[in-house]
Amino acid sequence: MNTKEKILEAMLELASINGIHKTSLNMVANKVGIRKSSLYYYFTSKDEMIKEMYNSIRNRKISALPIDFSLDIEEIVITSFKNYLLLCNDDKMKKVFMLVESEKFIDEIAKSIYLEETHTMLKTSYGLFSKIQEIKNIEIANLEEFTQLYCLYAHELVLLTILNDSAFNEEKCILSIKAFIRNFMKIKE
Repeated sequence: MNTKEKILEAMLELASINGIHKTSLNMVANKVGIRKSSLYYYFTSKDEMIKEMYNSIRNRKISALPIDFSLDIEEIVITSFKNYLLLCNDDKMKKVFMLVESEKFIDEIAKSIYLEETHTMLKTSYGLFSKIQEIKNIEIANLEEFTQLYCLYAHELVLLTILNDSAFNEEKCILSIKAFIRNFMKIKE
């Protein structure tokens, strides 16, 4: 692991324990074993460091399940949901996720990461449902509204799952997503 990676690891570990505001650059430098001034060789600010920490974890290659569009609609959506759950259950992503969730209302960088992640999920889900429409030759009523509701619902299920709420394991989440699809996805005739 190079110095930059060590800095990002230290920031994640310390911010997960102390929060973003209470994690100082001195703390990060001490954990890595370098001088605070050396941090500026790699990052221009603490915000840049946190943003890069998120991006480096978010953009890692995590083995996603392939989506087979020959399956029925429920199974396609379930596979997509499992991929999101897989991403968020990664140990490092879980730490980032919990950090952002807990600080999105009090820290600007956490808020910007939360908004970026939300927009990514909306765009990805809209693309998924658009492709389902195209391949299955159907039209989902109120596609944009349906996508927003799905994202809110899926996000909350994932949050409850990674918080280890005993009522929300992966199996129960999948049953819940299936019920959501059956109850809210309206196909125009």
